[in-house]
Amino acid sequence: MYWVKTTLFQYLTKKYGEIAPPKDLKAVGSPVDEAEYAFADPDSLPMDDPLKRYEEKDSLVGMGQDYLYFLNPFADDVYYYQVELESEPFMDYARKIDGTPNSVLAAIMLKTTTRYFTKRPGQHISAKIADDYRKDIGCDKSYRDFVRFLHVKYEWEMEEESVEKLSQRARGAILLQMQPENSYEWYRAVVDAQKKIDSQPDLRSKIKCAKKYSIYRSDTRDTYMVSYVGRTDWGGMAKYIRSAYTITDGNLMLEVNALPDKFCVTFQLLSKDRKPLDRFCEVLREEGLPFTVSDRQIRYMPDLELPKPEKPAQLTTAARPSKNWPR
Repeated sequence: MYWVKTTLFQYLTKKYGEIAPPKDLKAVGSPVDEAEYAFADPDSLPMDDPLKRYEEKDSLVGMGQDYLYFLNPFADDVYYYQVELESEPFMDYARKIDGTPNSVLAAIMLKTTTRYFTKRPGQHISAKIADDYRKDIGCDKSYRDFVRFLHVKYEWEMEEESVEKLSQRARGAILLQMQPENSYEWYRAVVDAQKKIDSQPDLRSKIKCAKKYSIYRSDTRDTYMVSYVGRTDWGGMAKYIRSAYTITDGNLMLEVNALPDKFCVTFQLLSKDRKPLDRFCEVLREEGLPFTVSDRQIRYMPDLELPKPEKPAQLTTAARPSKNWPR
């Protein structure tokens, strides 16, 4: 271990010069702020009705690949591309059209999907946008996953609209659904579902209960998703970070991380079909947004194997490497 540490330090100092350890980096054994464990009491939150709920039906455009994938969670066709957008021109563009990274990318993806899918009568296209609501419930520093989803409905006829107008439509929907009353309602539903599942006596019962009460399972299904974590405070590490990509499960899904000089976008797909990415890049060029894109990457994710219901005592989740994992 000493050799590894010494060699790594020598490599870093040779590459970057003399390194002063970042003062904001917590070392092993550092005390943990209790706020990082925060979990709000749902009964303490206001009971006001939300100003606006999203009550549209599912968008079934492009859901075929998703359904086939989820029926076979060990499917191999999981890929992504690394797209880098220069921060300065992208944010100048967003400010010019009174947009945000979320609303602009949602608008660009609307044009992407209408150029990729075949229009079907009676269907609409919709965007799913991840929203971190921990501040709404008073858990600003909590490590817990307090995320809910916002939805933007687009009609097919809107494909001819400008990115500016499509972005404004997205921003309006986002602002209405970001109201804290929606967060209170979602959080209460999450806690209620968790209590129901935890109260079950064995794993088989928990699985059955989760299928019935999981709010993620019953949430609206959308054509594509944008997940932007916002400007992360990298602190003293920022000058050493060249790129940051989040790799998850999803189809037509953008995972977006921001660095001082660029946005790092993970464009995720469930097939080798590059056409969605090509349409996405096509729109970026039309809007004059400089970018670079990588070759296709295989998404290596660990397979999760749950214990069999016949053995309810074994409630731990064991992770094993995927058969795709490089050896």
